[in-house]
Amino acid sequence: MAILEPFFPLKHLDIKPGADRLESLLREPEGRLALAQQAILIVGTNGKGTMALLLEAMLLKAHLKVGTYTSPHFCDPLERIRINGKSVTPSVAQNARDTVLAWRDRHLSDASFFEITTAIALVCFLREGCDTLVVEAGLGGRLDSTNALAPLITVLTSVGLDHIERLGNSLEEIAFEKAMASRRHRTLVTGFLAPGACVGVRRAVNITGTHWVSEQADTSPEDSNFTGTTLTQSSDQDPLSPRDRNARTAVAAMRNLVATLRQQGQAKALAHLERCFGTTFSVAGPDQEQLLAWLRRIKLPGRCDVRELAGLTIILDNAHNPAA
Repeated sequence: MAILEPFFPLKHLDIKPGADRLESLLREPEGRLALAQQAILIVGTNGKGTMALLLEAMLLKAHLKVGTYTSPHFCDPLERIRINGKSVTPSVAQNARDTVLAWRDRHLSDASFFEITTAIALVCFLREGCDTLVVEAGLGGRLDSTNALAPLITVLTSVGLDHIERLGNSLEEIAFEKAMASRRHRTLVTGFLAPGACVGVRRAVNITGTHWVSEQADTSPEDSNFTGTTLTQSSDQDPLSPRDRNARTAVAAMRNLVATLRQQGQAKALAHLERCFGTTFSVAGPDQEQLLAWLRRIKLPGRCDVRELAGLTIILDNAHNPAA
């Protein structure tokens, strides 16, 4: 814990928005390599940590070396930085921290807690030779530190009214900010979104030139950037449970990751995924239903986590806003 604990007081300072700040912190040659790693970026109000665990599980099943960056942690801050499903070792984290602090002193003396920990995570993943990264954004999207990455795909899990003082006081404004983390000629995959949020996503993808993919969205069929199903009713209530929706969104994300890897000529990762999953991601059928069933069984610590302790049933959950 001592490796990251000294930075905790920085969390109480004002957040300094802008992905350009992380780029400044990582302007050294090794830092630029850390930013250039292949990554899946996850944004959203709720469900980001769950989505990270589901995507990590599928990538590990395909025998890829996966670096995962999430927040918050439950016991040890190094839980935020995982390699192949396990917290990074203290020695690897210590070496990366020392490097990042030297860069901070040279390039970004007022670096925030999140900027420092994000930089440490990316350096750890680079030095350990990860094939693919799964990166959870902070509270935002467009101005989030993680937007300094160039993700293969972006996943928007959900949009709710949270952090309105920074992101906007409507679902449309918040969805716009988060969806602006998408990239031209890449794909944005969305989970269930209320109609107002869909308007914000549409505004964003029309600016970024991103291909928007969803199995559900209330959007207009003339939107050339959208691939999905148009709702027949304007309802804020998702007909699926959160676990089912997250599982289906994760499979859609992997389907589009495979397509992007094929388009980019990324042979190694593509070969691993195709060897493991075959046509599961391209053809709806029994194999895909089996994959969804497997994803629903994955344990998600601290997320509707039901445990028995001394004869008591305890539910652990990190819900922190009305939507959660």
